[in-house]
Amino acid sequence: STPVGTGTSTPRRRRARPVDERIKASRAQEARIAKKYGGTRNSGSGNGWQRKSDVRADGGVLFELKHTNAKSISIKAEDLEKNRKIAWTEGRTPWFGFHLAGRNYIILEEDDLDEILENQS
Repeated sequence: STPVGTGTSTPRRRRARPVDERIKASRAQEARIAKKYGGTRNSGSGNGWQRKSDVRADGGVLFELKHTNAKSISIKAEDLEKNRKIAWTEGRTPWFGFHLAGRNYIILEEDDLDEILENQS
């Protein structure tokens, strides 16, 4: 008898799934932020354990990013705290960026903004 896996039939090719438009928009947002702030994207940041958050940028900034074309977004303290803890373990500053209804926003802690403004003077 023929051992399993040594048959002569050609394996079926899986059809590539079309990439969801939301995923495309999210990836484009990550790429734009990485380029603008001299950073790197963390591919698969939401589905793995090794490199959390979406973009590591120059100046020690760690971005967590969200994207929606809706008219509202829910920002949870849990998400902000999670990014803060990850940033802290890497010696980075946490920034939470989001695209909402055609505009881009950044949330950061008040103390971090104070430090940025102090360093500009």
